[in-house]
Amino acid sequence: MEFLTEKSYVTVADVEKVLGYLKTDTNVTEASIKEAIKSASDEVDLITHTRYWVINDSGTVSTGGTTTLTDTTKSEDWTADKWANCVVWIYGGTGAGQFARIASNTTTVITFHTDDELDTATDNTSKYRILPDVMEVRKYDGDNKRFKYLPLYPIRNLVYLEIDDTEVTPSKVYIYEDVGRIELHSKLSPEYSIFNKNYPQNTTIKWTYGVYPIPSSIKRLTCGIAAIKSLVVQMGGTYRTLSTYSIPHFSGSTGQAYINIKGTIDEMIKETNELIKRVKKYPQVV
Repeated sequence: MEFLTEKSYVTVADVEKVLGYLKTDTNVTEASIKEAIKSASDEVDLITHTRYWVINDSGTVSTGGTTTLTDTTKSEDWTADKWANCVVWIYGGTGAGQFARIASNTTTVITFHTDDELDTATDNTSKYRILPDVMEVRKYDGDNKRFKYLPLYPIRNLVYLEIDDTEVTPSKVYIYEDVGRIELHSKLSPEYSIFNKNYPQNTTIKWTYGVYPIPSSIKRLTCGIAAIKSLVVQMGGTYRTLSTYSIPHFSGSTGQAYINIKGTIDEMIKETNELIKRVKKYPQVV
């Protein structure tokens, strides 16, 4: 399996297919395409108001716990602090459904931030994935209402909730994932029944959010935006490309590079705009 590094929703090969490139082509460098993908991934987040989960690595726990995770099979792949500030998602086995931000790692051991210790210890049945940071922590004013709308969603997991110095058990909170709403309802007997407004910013909420797996429409949109950015780079170099030339006893033509590239960009912009309309009309959900 090809893991994607950092926040890149598609691979270089994906964008090359959209561009119609062959591995022997050198019009746009791989480094340029990688930069275009990172930028395109950020733009997709802004367009759709969420984040898509990229799997940077995964495995099965060798030795578990609540503060660390050990995977002895990674000794040749991991370097010190390679995953610092990423998030571990326990997605299978003991402790499934938990998330924790990584403070540091060695070649085999991940250590969680002290504020992100797991409630249920993992063991050798636990399966994990490493994601870019998809965890948010914010402070809010209370308003004496029993619900709040979180600005980043879909909500995948309510990690922590504190109201007026009192911790509220996440399992006692109703979560409406797709609209970002959390609600304190008497039926679940939460420790607080309203978001008390005794003083400013007395509510602390920590949650994970985003969409997994990445929908095909989002991959296509990312490819389209990245391809346009790559073609713009290529177009910038066409000043060195002769359209026609003539020397004694011979004349020839290499084609009008700028016009050809611009035509391609125009068509890709049309397709990308249609995709943007589609993903805005049908919001991406978990």
